[in-house]
Amino acid sequence: MSERTVRDAENEDQKSAWWAKWRAEDFSWEGLARLDDRQSPEMPWIGWAVTPDDQVVETDNAPQGSRAATLQDYYRWDSARNHMREDDALPLIRCEGQPTFHALHLPLHYSDGSGTWKTDLAAEDWGQLEAEARRRISEAGKTEINKAGRFNGPDRRAQLQGTVLRDFPIPRPASSDRRANISLHLVANGAIILRECIAHALSFESATEFRGCAFIGSTSFSSAQFSGGNADFSHALFSGAYTYFYNTKFSGGNTDFKSSRFIGGYVGFEGAQFSGGSASFENARFSEGPVGFKSVNFSGGSANFRNAYFSGGDVDFKDVQFSGGGADFESAQFFGGSAGFENAIFSDGCANFKEALFAGGDANFKSAEFSGGNVNFQSAIFSGGNANFHSAQFSGGDENFKGILALCDLDFTRGRQGPQSAGKIASQPSRRMIQRGKISSVPDFTLHLTTPEAQMAMGGFRGFDLGAAYCFGPVKFADRRFSQAPRLASTQFFDRVELHGVSMHEGVDLAEARFKYDSDRDIAPPTLADILVKLQSQANAKILPENVRRLAEKHYQTAIQQFIDTNHQAARFESAYRTLKQLTAGIGARTEEQRFFALELKARQARTDSDVRVWEKRFAALYGAMSDYGQSLTRPFWWLVRLSAVMAAVYIALNLTAPTPAGAEPAPWPVASSQDRLATRHTRAVLARQTGYIASRVFQPGPIVYSIEITAIPLIDPNRHHPWARALSGEGASEEAPGLHPYLFALARLVHRILALPLVFLFLLTLRRRFQIS
Repeated sequence: MSERTVRDAENEDQKSAWWAKWRAEDFSWEGLARLDDRQSPEMPWIGWAVTPDDQVVETDNAPQGSRAATLQDYYRWDSARNHMREDDALPLIRCEGQPTFHALHLPLHYSDGSGTWKTDLAAEDWGQLEAEARRRISEAGKTEINKAGRFNGPDRRAQLQGTVLRDFPIPRPASSDRRANISLHLVANGAIILRECIAHALSFESATEFRGCAFIGSTSFSSAQFSGGNADFSHALFSGAYTYFYNTKFSGGNTDFKSSRFIGGYVGFEGAQFSGGSASFENARFSEGPVGFKSVNFSGGSANFRNAYFSGGDVDFKDVQFSGGGADFESAQFFGGSAGFENAIFSDGCANFKEALFAGGDANFKSAEFSGGNVNFQSAIFSGGNANFHSAQFSGGDENFKGILALCDLDFTRGRQGPQSAGKIASQPSRRMIQRGKISSVPDFTLHLTTPEAQMAMGGFRGFDLGAAYCFGPVKFADRRFSQAPRLASTQFFDRVELHGVSMHEGVDLAEARFKYDSDRDIAPPTLADILVKLQSQANAKILPENVRRLAEKHYQTAIQQFIDTNHQAARFESAYRTLKQLTAGIGARTEEQRFFALELKARQARTDSDVRVWEKRFAALYGAMSDYGQSLTRPFWWLVRLSAVMAAVYIALNLTAPTPAGAEPAPWPVASSQDRLATRHTRAVLARQTGYIASRVFQPGPIVYSIEITAIPLIDPNRHHPWARALSGEGASEEAPGLHPYLFALARLVHRILALPLVFLFLLTLRRRFQIS
């Protein structure tokens, strides 16, 4: 089964689920009048009451004995004649064995699956039905509801809850008035519009409720104005080929798209203005087609995209302004394509992307401005492509990227962050400014910062935290300024870290960070299975989308191959580690300076180009083996200990095999001619002398001390206080037969000094660097 078939089946399931919920609400004729356990209407006509003589009056003016009005009362009441209509005077649809419905609420099918006349969208009865809906909308009046949902007076809006409509009911203007002058006051929670919903350029001057509404066809609210109160589209279902809210103005109150479902096609909010209050897209699902929020202004309050799910295509937040409050994208999932926040402005409140998943493509925050508060990307996953923060400005608070997982490039390069003209204040032609719902035209004054210090401050990090992160691709910080010490504890960089032109805070601690070519530190990439499990867990999904899994596998395999291949871009690694060495030297971090010098040499050894000679690689490898490139004190020390032991053994062997001086030979071993001869005093004396002689030759401390002396101070000659050494050197020996031992002894001392000198030098050099001995 193809992925397209699976998604189509899921979309049909959502439509079926919507109908199941609609039936559970019970919009039958009897259901409109049902009372709960407290004898209150389950579907009230808010603010209205029915008097004992069947008159509908405002609740505040209702006489004693009145009851709360229901939605059935709304459809019974004839406001023109001021009386309640009987059932026979109403368009009620009765069918044997089925509930009775008002014509506006008649579904396409009854609960048993049998169809109604509404299954034929060309039926003549639709005309009469739509006329009834338009009449009720035209008779509606303005209703005042505050942001908390409390009514100021009765609900005068058209009550279209649960209605089943073919098209959106737009009242026909009485004259040639433009469509933009049409004002609507309605509540349509749980309604369904079967064909296109064309509501662009309309004015909704009361709080508007489309909660749980289903828009089956293409939908357009472009250039509409919601100025009378909250706009509620929560739990709505949009399944048409497109959903347009271009240039729509939400200025009356809060805007709620919480848990809405966009399963049809392209969704466009380009140019929309949310100036009346907060905007919530929490748990919204955009599962078909790209999503456009380009140039949207959230100036009335916070923007909430927590747990939003984007799987249909690219998501475009380019040039968006979050100026009314925080922007919350915690646990948002970008699965369908790239996520673009280029030039976005987060100017009033924190930007929260904690545990967000960018798994469908690149995450582009190029030239974004984070000036309103802290920036939180903690535990975010960038598995679909590169994470681009090139030229982004972080001036509002701390930058938290702790625990992120980035399978591709992570670019924080400062870049150009403003005009480069000579420092002056330039007045540009006037432009429209939107601030908290008010539109004004003001000159654009731009301060041109050109000094290196000023431009560096624009690209600064104040409290940057990348601790415990897994960075599989290159991480770039070129030209950034760290005004506070960045936190990099337990971060693993499987590719290079570029800090060219960076101004580093002296409090930085790189000891626990891990880099490629590190030898004595644990830098082990997680397995692909671990990555996929983490993705699946954070996505809270039973099965990962195929494109997400495919991209993660592709980027992981590429990164691992490059990590294992020590020759991959070794010259760039050498340059990156050279920069790190110079940075740490500039802040006096000698230990870290030596560490990055070692990494620089390792990267240089891995190069395969002709600029690095073979002999240079050999000497560098020898340097690493003897002292870990100057980082280890113990390594040269133990090499010296080993050298002393080996040379002591050589000296002992030479001493044992050297000719015995005249008169120094021991008595020959006694030959026993009888059993009692061994017990004689003479025999015991000979045995003792022979045994002592052998022990003195084998276990004498002289060669051991001699080896230690030459190892510790290779330039001295300890022969003067070692008689055995003078004898082995041939001093006082017969000129006729000096033998080979004096020459072998001289060769051994030469080799000993040649090996000891560099080891002693490396030990002392490392000691000096470690403790900064001048």
